[in-house]
Amino acid sequence: MKKRSISLLAVTALLLTMLPVALLSVGAATPQTSDALTADRTVTVLQDFSTPLIANGEADAELWYSEWWTNKPAFDATRGLYFTDEGNAGAGGHGSANVKVRNLAAHDFTDAEYLAVTFRKNSVSTTFAAKFSMVTNTDMVLSAGTKILYDNGSDQLQEAIVTNKDDTVTFHTGSADTVKAFIPLWSFCNAYTNAGITSEQIRAVADIGLQFTDLGNKDNTAMSNADAVSVREIALYSEEQTSDPTPAGDALVKDLQAVVLQDFGTPLTANMESDAELWYNDSLTNTPAFSSVKGLYFTDAGNAGTGGHGKANVMVRNLATHDFTDAEYLAVAFRKNSVSAAFTVTFSLITDTDMVLNADTKILYDNGSEQLQEVTVANKNDSVTFHTGSSNVVKAYIPLQSFCNAYTNAGITPEQVRDVKSVGLNFADLGNKDDTVLSNAYAISVQEIALYSGGRDELEESTWRPIGTKVMVQDFEDGDGALNARRFKNQYTEFPNTMAVKNGALVVDDSTTTNQTADFFLLDIDKRVWTGAEYLAMTCKVLQAPSTGTNEYRPGLNFSFGGYAGGQAYLINNGTRYWSKGGKYYEMSTSSGIAYSFTDDQLAENDVFTAYVKISDLLYQWDGTTPLTAAQLGYMDGVAMILPRNKDGRAMLEVQDIALYGDEIRPENGDEVTLPAERVTLQDFTNVDTSKLLHWEEQRDWTPVVENNELFLRGESGYFNLMVTDLMARNLNGMEYLAVTIRYKEATSLQIGLGMLFGGMSYGTGDNNGGQKSYYVDDGQRIREVKTPDVEYGNWVGAIVPAPTNGDIVTLYLPLSQLKTYGSPIDKSLLTGVYLSSGWARSEGWIDETVENPPYLWELEDAFSVLKIEAVGSGFTQEALDFEIPTNSQQLLDFSKLGDDLDYELDNAEAAVEPVMRDGKLWFDDLMGRFAPDTYVIDITNEKLNTYDFRGAKYLAMQVSGQTEHDTTYLTMAMEDEELRQFDFGGDQVYVLAADGKTYVLPYDGRVGINHQFYGKDVTVLFPLEDFILSIYYFGNDYSPLDLSKIGSVRAGVYAGTRYSPVGLQSLSLMGGSIGNNSNNGNNSNAGNNGDDSPDTGVDLRLALPVLFATTGFIGVRISRKCRKAN
Repeated sequence: MKKRSISLLAVTALLLTMLPVALLSVGAATPQTSDALTADRTVTVLQDFSTPLIANGEADAELWYSEWWTNKPAFDATRGLYFTDEGNAGAGGHGSANVKVRNLAAHDFTDAEYLAVTFRKNSVSTTFAAKFSMVTNTDMVLSAGTKILYDNGSDQLQEAIVTNKDDTVTFHTGSADTVKAFIPLWSFCNAYTNAGITSEQIRAVADIGLQFTDLGNKDNTAMSNADAVSVREIALYSEEQTSDPTPAGDALVKDLQAVVLQDFGTPLTANMESDAELWYNDSLTNTPAFSSVKGLYFTDAGNAGTGGHGKANVMVRNLATHDFTDAEYLAVAFRKNSVSAAFTVTFSLITDTDMVLNADTKILYDNGSEQLQEVTVANKNDSVTFHTGSSNVVKAYIPLQSFCNAYTNAGITPEQVRDVKSVGLNFADLGNKDDTVLSNAYAISVQEIALYSGGRDELEESTWRPIGTKVMVQDFEDGDGALNARRFKNQYTEFPNTMAVKNGALVVDDSTTTNQTADFFLLDIDKRVWTGAEYLAMTCKVLQAPSTGTNEYRPGLNFSFGGYAGGQAYLINNGTRYWSKGGKYYEMSTSSGIAYSFTDDQLAENDVFTAYVKISDLLYQWDGTTPLTAAQLGYMDGVAMILPRNKDGRAMLEVQDIALYGDEIRPENGDEVTLPAERVTLQDFTNVDTSKLLHWEEQRDWTPVVENNELFLRGESGYFNLMVTDLMARNLNGMEYLAVTIRYKEATSLQIGLGMLFGGMSYGTGDNNGGQKSYYVDDGQRIREVKTPDVEYGNWVGAIVPAPTNGDIVTLYLPLSQLKTYGSPIDKSLLTGVYLSSGWARSEGWIDETVENPPYLWELEDAFSVLKIEAVGSGFTQEALDFEIPTNSQQLLDFSKLGDDLDYELDNAEAAVEPVMRDGKLWFDDLMGRFAPDTYVIDITNEKLNTYDFRGAKYLAMQVSGQTEHDTTYLTMAMEDEELRQFDFGGDQVYVLAADGKTYVLPYDGRVGINHQFYGKDVTVLFPLEDFILSIYYFGNDYSPLDLSKIGSVRAGVYAGTRYSPVGLQSLSLMGGSIGNNSNNGNNSNAGNNGDDSPDTGVDLRLALPVLFATTGFIGVRISRKCRKAN
């Protein structure tokens, strides 16, 4: 007699007379003993206590016990675990004990039905009382109403009921020396929430708790604990996996091919969310569970409570395939377990809408009878009732074409059959609806869902042929070994894969994961320009033939490939696919998201075939409607690939090459680049001044080091920013490219940013509005285009530069046309610095978070070195600077002599930046540290400009300072005449006297930038007086030129180029021409106070700070004379 589980029948009359209640079996006599109960079940002894355990109250005890309730435990081969009368509990431990058994032979209780505890009665002749618990990830106790069967030697099994949750139960001893209790494992529930025990908790049981409120001698002080009840054994009883033949059903499908969609051997994610692998309605369905024997079954725990007894409503979404093309039957195998009569269920599908069974659908099923049984769906979407039989399973065969639209009655279409999203099962009766004694766990379960499909015809050849010539995107003939990080990245970090190149082909590394697909992007491809291509093709070799007869492999050989652009995959959605093998071409149509699905009648082991997808059919993976744009096709980031593996993670394919087909495929951008012939060496590191290898983020711990004419960046910084200011040439009119040659050491890929400083203006590839910029990389074999990411970063955003496949040297070319110019042409006459930055030593780096743990530069002793920096172009000119700083000057104002007599008024005292006199200069500190008021007014009562007559002078000169060489100061200049007309500086260049005495010409485009890294801390900026023009904001009627003899005020705008950078003002002067003899126009000199209290108040210094932006601060300095008050 085969028994899988037991159906409990509560007989009311027996309960009323307090007689023992027997456990009824299905289709057999009532079991009399525990042997009958456990027939056809396997036993696992968890602990027999034959060897003493470490027993104490500590966390690492093999047997934990509460010494306040329990006297000292002991062990022997006869009693097992028993208790003495010695210990801290003393008399309080007589007749009671509380232990947790942690040393168990197994902690995974999956598939177990009963936890069996064997007690030895010893000298106890009546009763004893105990309660049971477990610890998983929380405390678990027995639910109210739990029925525990036990064998005490009586003719029939006895029953003890847990009245309330976590109650003790009393056991009666009998003629046997032992009392063996069988606790239903699924009767345990969360001690705090009442939630039933889950599959995850069953797999990780930490300990088993036994609390004796009476060892059988509680009220018998004469009987020692040692002679009372002891624990002889703890074991598990589990159902065995059996073969359940269905000969009648097998005969029905003998000529069909089977595809197992789901066998429930592995637990699925089960909830009511949209991404659940098993969706269930928790108001009608108690918590689902999974086992390799039962498959999908249901517990008595969950939100549905007693309302979920005998009912369930689920949708199975995790299916081995969603393409049901050619299938004749949807087959569902139910396991009857303890159900002996019938159960009722409704079937449904979800495609692009709800599909249900049509009226009059005939379902054949095998229950072990000699012939197939038949049940009919009376009305559309009606439930059907199946009768159990002699077999342990009931296997139903539902005709797939009997499904129809739930709302319109339209039959299922081929398009819907190709994309089945879920299979629905709605149980109106699990077989125990009217049997409150039989728990859900022992009612009907779902063992398997499968498809049975008709045999395929002989492969029919297609007249289709690929268009045009083959252009290689990527082959894999550059050596064996692991595919390095610059070549691929995983699409999902939770499912990591390692790719490898073996024997000139790309394969999934078998050792990395057991996930059945490898989803990744191949990044470093040789052919990035796909413009003009008609088809993308992938040539593969079959390593394992697809298997449709078992679930040993993923059913069929399903894979996809397409384009990768803008950080997204573009795959084929619907349409005809083409493939070729042995010189013959074939067609295939598969479901959305799957490019190809092969079966064993199409491909065999070691077959080499080519799959083709039409470029125009590649659509954005997550919406299935958006095609690749022309811009994306002009520069593809890589190839998206989803390769198949079997259930053990073994690769089923190797990829030999990826190619394009077309008649007008555009060449690579780099192939069309012809670099100018002229080169000017800017730095070759043979005799470099290392003090001019500047890095303004001093907190970064790295150092530029020059060894053997190579520049290395060494230290512990996550990234570096380097400015090379020791340059061998500076006047670079005719320059078209900046060229930087690097040697790869330990790095496989770098993200390098380049930029330049011309004069005081910085130029890089950054774009606050996003947009990619092109670099070109020459590895000695070809010139390739690489692009910066399409992101909004700073001025120095870099491009991914892969290491060469042959050799170790590459030259990176940055076209000056790619630089952000701020709306004005670059003045190439004065190169003051070349900027290099890098963040990572691995492909994608910080611009792509899907790369797992890319190495920082500090993790590589020498990631790379820089060999040479060059300017590339044509028609270079190296004429000398035609300007000399005038030797004659007249000081207008010495800011250091304002002294302590500075009288100022603050509009907002808390927010204002107060000037500080320090080192003979007037400093404005912390410009970026706070918001400013609308105006900041300083009235100078005892100082004034030496003259307001600027006739004869050629330049207005401002001497400014930076606190450190890492600061940048920006200047603007304007003047007002006595009529308060404003004249702005309108020239396109100014002159700079640097701290080292050299002179430079800098461009002026509304401002001039003074880079103190290059020009030094103290510089003088000269503004030609002839270039001051009437302001565009003047709205008066007087358009006459500026009269230099009637200057009313001077206004200088000072911007802080770096956050918190101080700006120091030293002096304002006139220079050049014939100066020095002009009158003071009645104003005092800088000698001191005029000594009287006249209303002639002298100089008015106004500081206007309208807004402080995130990167620059502004101070407007206005120096003017005040009108005399009339006498």
